[in-house]
Amino acid sequence: MAESVKRRVAAARLAVAFVAAGTIAGAAAWAQASPAQTAKESILISSSKIKLDSSNIKNGSLLFQDFIKGEVPSGKQFKKLESSFDSFKQTTDASLATIKGEASSIKAEVSTIKAEVSTIKGELGSYIKSSEADARYIKLSDDVVRGDGSVFTASTLYPGKLTQVLDIPNLISVSIFGADFRIANNSGSPMTHTSCAPGGNGTIAAGAQLVCTGSSTSDTVQLIGAGGQVLTLSFSAIQLQSGTLDTVQILIGL
Repeated sequence: MAESVKRRVAAARLAVAFVAAGTIAGAAAWAQASPAQTAKESILISSSKIKLDSSNIKNGSLLFQDFIKGEVPSGKQFKKLESSFDSFKQTTDASLATIKGEASSIKAEVSTIKAEVSTIKGELGSYIKSSEADARYIKLSDDVVRGDGSVFTASTLYPGKLTQVLDIPNLISVSIFGADFRIANNSGSPMTHTSCAPGGNGTIAAGAQLVCTGSSTSDTVQLIGAGGQVLTLSFSAIQLQSGTLDTVQILIGL
């Protein structure tokens, strides 16, 4: 606001200077102009009611009363403005103190997080990497036998044609044909087996099949591989109104 007053005073001074310059130029023109022109300009000057003397200026500045009301702020307005600045400063200082406190808290939390991240990084070193896990462990999708205790089960309503219902890659597969369960030896080596209807015990050559006929009760046949691996097959063929429900379950291991 003080800067605005300074600009207004400077503008007033400039206006006075222009008026004075205009007066001097007018006087010179008055002396050189024709009587008719001089009379005309005298009328114009008189009609504008210009008043400029020492009563309007003090110490090189215009007096307060020469300004229109509202052009210059009063002392009361300056005090009110100063009071507003003081209040704003107090509020700002309080806000800055709060912000500094919050910033300190955030820094402390960030330090804690960094420490926790460092701890996690240290712990990660004790875990196996995914690339190493892929090389050292078997995926669920891999075509392998998972060892003793693995159980594979299938149950389906006979669709009226030869259908494979269960397959253990590189070991055996089971297909159904009515009430018959056809067990194929896919291990690459002969497998011995116990008896199942309609035949007795014997050996299944590599690539050959063993046919066992199921009934409404659960029947069992065991197969033993070249390495001594034991497979126990339980199967049944239950006659329903909708057809034959064939079920087979294979347990690997004893």
